[in-house]
Amino acid sequence: MNFWQLLQPSEVFDTRGRYEHCLSLWNRMDAAKQQRIYQLIAAKRQQAEFVNPNPCFALDDALQEDEQREAKTVKNRRQTLSFRDYYARYGTTEETDGWHRQFLPEKQTTIYVKS
Repeated sequence: MNFWQLLQPSEVFDTRGRYEHCLSLWNRMDAAKQQRIYQLIAAKRQQAEFVNPNPCFALDDALQEDEQREAKTVKNRRQTLSFRDYYARYGTTEETDGWHRQFLPEKQTTIYVKS
Protein backbone atom coordinates (compact mmCIF):
# COMPACT_ATOMS: atom_id res chain seq x y z
CA MET A 1 0.00 0.00 0.00
CA ASN A 2 1.88 3.01 -1.27
CA PHE A 3 -0.02 6.25 -0.80
CA TRP A 4 2.21 8.19 -3.23
CA GLN A 5 1.84 5.64 -6.01
CA LEU A 6 -1.93 5.79 -5.57
CA LEU A 7 -2.05 9.59 -5.85
CA GLN A 8 0.74 10.02 -8.41
CA PRO A 9 1.29 13.65 -7.35
CA SER A 10 2.68 16.25 -9.69
CA GLU A 11 5.69 18.32 -8.65
CA VAL A 12 3.56 21.41 -9.32
CA PHE A 13 1.86 21.00 -5.94
CA ASP A 14 5.05 20.51 -3.90
CA THR A 15 5.55 24.09 -2.82
CA ARG A 16 7.21 25.01 0.46
CA GLY A 17 7.65 21.38 1.54
CA ARG A 18 3.96 20.55 1.56
CA TYR A 19 4.62 16.97 0.44
CA GLU A 20 6.77 16.43 3.51
CA HIS A 21 3.96 17.73 5.71
CA CYS A 22 1.44 15.53 3.92
CA LEU A 23 3.68 12.47 4.22
CA SER A 24 4.27 13.25 7.90
CA LEU A 25 0.51 13.35 8.49
CA TRP A 26 0.12 10.03 6.66
CA ASN A 27 2.88 8.41 8.71
CA ARG A 28 1.32 9.52 12.01
CA MET A 29 -1.89 7.61 11.23
CA ASP A 30 -2.29 4.09 12.56
CA ALA A 31 -2.37 1.26 10.04
CA ALA A 32 -6.17 0.86 10.21
CA LYS A 33 -6.77 4.53 9.40
CA GLN A 34 -4.20 4.42 6.58
CA GLN A 35 -5.99 1.39 5.15
CA ARG A 36 -9.40 3.12 5.28
CA ILE A 37 -8.03 6.29 3.65
CA TYR A 38 -6.18 4.34 0.97
CA GLN A 39 -9.26 2.26 0.14
CA LEU A 40 -11.46 5.35 0.07
CA ILE A 41 -9.20 7.13 -2.44
CA ALA A 42 -8.62 3.97 -4.48
CA ALA A 43 -12.39 3.39 -4.75
CA LYS A 44 -12.93 6.96 -5.93
CA ARG A 45 -10.21 6.55 -8.54
CA GLN A 46 -11.65 3.23 -9.70
CA GLN A 47 -15.13 4.74 -10.04
CA ALA A 48 -13.72 7.78 -11.86
CA GLU A 49 -14.84 10.12 -9.08
CA PHE A 50 -12.97 13.35 -8.36
CA VAL A 51 -9.79 13.05 -6.30
CA ASN A 52 -8.00 16.32 -5.75
CA PRO A 53 -4.73 16.31 -7.72
CA ASN A 54 -3.02 18.04 -4.81
CA PRO A 55 -2.12 15.14 -2.49
CA CYS A 56 -2.43 17.28 0.65
CA PHE A 57 -5.98 18.27 -0.30
CA ALA A 58 -6.80 14.72 -1.40
CA LEU A 59 -5.62 13.43 1.98
CA ASP A 60 -7.56 16.14 3.82
CA ASP A 61 -10.74 15.38 1.85
CA ALA A 62 -10.38 11.66 2.55
CA LEU A 63 -9.74 12.28 6.25
CA GLN A 64 -12.92 14.33 6.52
CA GLU A 65 -14.96 11.68 4.73
CA ASP A 66 -13.44 8.97 6.93
CA GLU A 67 -14.33 10.93 10.08
CA GLN A 68 -17.93 11.29 8.88
CA ARG A 69 -18.16 7.56 8.15
CA GLU A 70 -16.64 6.65 11.51
CA ALA A 71 -19.06 8.99 13.32
CA LYS A 72 -21.99 7.24 11.64
CA THR A 73 -20.53 3.85 12.58
CA VAL A 74 -20.12 4.86 16.21
CA LYS A 75 -23.65 6.26 16.25
CA ASN A 76 -25.00 2.96 14.95
CA ARG A 77 -23.10 0.84 17.45
CA ARG A 78 -24.95 -0.45 20.41
CA GLN A 79 -24.27 1.09 23.78
CA THR A 80 -23.57 -1.02 26.85
CA LEU A 81 -23.54 -0.38 30.58
CA SER A 82 -22.39 -2.67 33.33
CA PHE A 83 -24.94 -3.73 35.91
CA ARG A 84 -23.33 -1.38 38.46
CA ASP A 85 -23.24 1.60 36.06
CA TYR A 86 -26.84 1.03 34.99
CA TYR A 87 -28.03 0.96 38.60
CA ALA A 88 -26.00 4.07 39.40
CA ARG A 89 -27.57 5.91 36.49
CA TYR A 90 -31.21 4.78 36.86
CA GLY A 91 -31.47 3.63 40.46
CA THR A 92 -33.20 0.42 39.35
CA THR A 93 -32.48 -2.87 37.63
CA GLU A 94 -35.70 -2.67 35.63
CA GLU A 95 -35.35 -2.13 31.88
CA THR A 96 -35.99 1.51 31.06
CA ASP A 97 -35.28 4.19 28.46
CA GLY A 98 -34.69 1.63 25.67
CA TRP A 99 -32.15 -0.41 27.65
CA HIS A 100 -32.42 -4.20 27.77
CA ARG A 101 -30.85 -6.53 30.32
CA GLN A 102 -28.55 -9.18 28.87
CA PHE A 103 -26.78 -11.99 30.72
CA LEU A 104 -23.31 -12.96 29.45
CA PRO A 105 -22.84 -16.61 30.47
CA GLU A 106 -19.17 -16.72 29.46
CA LYS A 107 -18.43 -13.86 31.89
CA GLN A 108 -21.16 -14.76 34.39
CA THR A 109 -22.30 -11.15 34.47
CA THR A 110 -25.25 -9.01 33.46
CA ILE A 111 -24.99 -5.94 31.25
CA TYR A 112 -27.53 -3.54 29.82
CA VAL A 113 -27.63 -2.95 26.07
CA LYS A 114 -29.15 -0.12 24.04
CA SER A 115 -29.10 -0.15 20.23
